[in-house]
Amino acid sequence: MSQRNSLRATVTSAAIVVAVVLAGAYFLRLVSRNAPLSGPIGNSPGEVTLPSTSEKVKPTVEQPKAPREQAAAQPVEEPPRPDAPAHKLPASKPRGKPSRAPAAAKREPPEPAADSAIEKALAELKAGKLLFNPPAEMRVGTEERVEVRIASSAAEDLMPGLKGRGVPEVEAIKVGRFMTVKLTGTAFDIKALSKEDQFVGTSEFTEWSYLVRPLSPGVHNLDLAVGVRIKLPGGGEETRYYPVLDRAIRVRVNPVFSVARFLSANWQWLASALVFPLLAWWWKRRSAATKPAPDIDV
Repeated sequence: MSQRNSLRATVTSAAIVVAVVLAGAYFLRLVSRNAPLSGPIGNSPGEVTLPSTSEKVKPTVEQPKAPREQAAAQPVEEPPRPDAPAHKLPASKPRGKPSRAPAAAKREPPEPAADSAIEKALAELKAGKLLFNPPAEMRVGTEERVEVRIASSAAEDLMPGLKGRGVPEVEAIKVGRFMTVKLTGTAFDIKALSKEDQFVGTSEFTEWSYLVRPLSPGVHNLDLAVGVRIKLPGGGEETRYYPVLDRAIRVRVNPVFSVARFLSANWQWLASALVFPLLAWWWKRRSAATKPAPDIDV
């Protein structure tokens, strides 16, 4: 029994030793296989050893392409046809803030031909005369007729047929074939009865008529502007005005017109201040008159 136990122990010890020897041999074999991972020793030139793998990677070197391959890789430009015009692509606009618009062109002075035409027309103006008959005194709210007459001949009589009551005034002016007349005044209501621009003939005078109504009392001016219109060669027109004729008009107070104007402008306030209280007073008296008297016992 003791011999069996000793033999069994010897076999077990031998098996353990053999297993240890085999394990050590296997470990040494693995170490010998992985020895190149510890450093660049034993590597051939041009080889790189990665730390995480045992495979050797050779660097890729791009080989130069053959002339035929280079020619095939480059795009072939087709020469332009002789009969077809070359088209250029529009240049791309740079991005960013838009460029400022060009400054407005300066207004060019009149052409020499227009200047010469104006000077020639002014030199050809005839010596004529003008009649103007504003009244020296007017009343507020009362319309007056004012007339302006222009003749191209200084010898023509401008007095016949005047309708305004003002004293006519005649002045010498230069007259053209086309004239313009303007009558203005800040303190007057002026209604024109004729066109502002009219043709002036050689056989008779031309008349401009106005209805003038003063709006406030005091001394106010009526302004008369007379101009000659000159036709330009290109179809345009130029107007040259003479010095404005100013006439001081004395406007008197018109009580009737003032009261009527006040009533028309303030009738709502007057109705509420006078008419309604009178109606209330009349209704009160009417109610008191129609009320029956109380019975008195005797």
